[in-house]
Amino acid sequence: MVEQIRKYNMRMVGPNCMGVFNTNPEIHMNANFAPAQPLEGHIGFISQSGALGAVILEVAHHLQLGISIFTSMGNKADISGNDLLEYYFEDEQTNLILMYLESFGNPRRFLQIARKITKDKPIIVVKAGTTEAGAKAASSHTGALADSDTTIDAMLHQCGVLRVSTIEEMFALGMAFAHQPLPKGNRVAVLTNAGGPGILATDAVISEGLSLAKFSAETEDQLKELLPEEASIHNPVDMIATADQDSYKMALEIILKDENVDSVLVIFVTPILVKSIDVAHKIVEVLSKHQFKTVVTCLMGHEGVLSGVEKLEKHKIPVYRFPESAAKALAAMETYKTYRQKEDGTVRTFPVDKEKAQAVFAKVKEEGRKSLNNSEIQQALEAYGFLFARCIRVQNAEEAIAFASELNTSIVVKVQSEDIIHKSDVGGVKVDLRTEKEIRQAFAEMHDSIKKHYPEAQIEGYTVQEMIKGGKETV
Repeated sequence: MVEQIRKYNMRMVGPNCMGVFNTNPEIHMNANFAPAQPLEGHIGFISQSGALGAVILEVAHHLQLGISIFTSMGNKADISGNDLLEYYFEDEQTNLILMYLESFGNPRRFLQIARKITKDKPIIVVKAGTTEAGAKAASSHTGALADSDTTIDAMLHQCGVLRVSTIEEMFALGMAFAHQPLPKGNRVAVLTNAGGPGILATDAVISEGLSLAKFSAETEDQLKELLPEEASIHNPVDMIATADQDSYKMALEIILKDENVDSVLVIFVTPILVKSIDVAHKIVEVLSKHQFKTVVTCLMGHEGVLSGVEKLEKHKIPVYRFPESAAKALAAMETYKTYRQKEDGTVRTFPVDKEKAQAVFAKVKEEGRKSLNNSEIQQALEAYGFLFARCIRVQNAEEAIAFASELNTSIVVKVQSEDIIHKSDVGGVKVDLRTEKEIRQAFAEMHDSIKKHYPEAQIEGYTVQEMIKGGKETV
């Protein structure tokens, strides 16, 4: 199939995929058999599962999340997830990228592309197949190869990609990123009509690495004048159950004007006399005039808050059922903002003597050997700028003693033999030798140990190096 499309200079998505959507008014392409038609918007979605992609399109429509491009990758015989990422980055209609992945075909290329993208557009990823059973299922599903989950975490963190565990969490973050500005800092104000949810929100905010905003004296004075005596005017602000829609409107306006506040979490629990739709209407009214700060909402309950939830979703205001989800969304936005503000590191370059390294490899190959000896390893690495401890090749203890006296420091002695791969296992390494007596004794012990454990080994000599302490050992 790939050979055929190459003949006509074409590219292919799939096979085993759901297809593609592009809602750009200039394109309006629907090459997809998902039942849900996405709303036009600025979220680019990439899915390695077609069926899951169809579900996500339906949920996105319900949450009023508009899609710019949707692509179901399938088996990625031609176009890869990395190819799509580059296309989404260049697409002016796409401001946010959501991904469901089961594998990374080329992690190094993903890292390079994602680093470039996340300086401009956030990427939120659900990586499935984190367990052994899940990885096996992913392999049978799309032929995905297993990846180390710890390595993936480190890679995504390094390139500024936000990883979430579930599709639900992906949407929770997606709502906030799609509809709210990034917070200028990590100072959160909590506004609620119930004490318990306010405490839960406070715990969640702190647990997520954010901080509670400390109100100015002016803000607290205004809240004191507005709210009943039983209410709390400090953060978290508990207006108590008697707070109506107008209380929410005025309190939210006061808090948003405080320069010590970067974002606000508004919580509503339905009392008997106040309807969620009325509170939602007032929140929409306030935010239509104050769009410079991050605001997320939490309407707790089910039947009693449905109309309010629909109102907020319709006006593209992030709404959650529990405060922990709202706090996670705020924390993710703060994490991404902090990443974007970091200066790009500079990559140092070093002179490399490729001809010297190639000559070493050519000699070994010409001699029909499969491995390099220590001297050849050092020559090759020196060609690439690696520094080594001062060393010499010797045949006996007296030569080692002479070299040690020149160094005026302790030494390390290692046996050299093509027959011995793991020198320490046969007593072929002695460290921190300081005196002539210690050096002679070390040579004698190495000779006896090797003859005992590996009598057929041919000893070619010994490497003597200066002893270097401290630093980090790497393999």
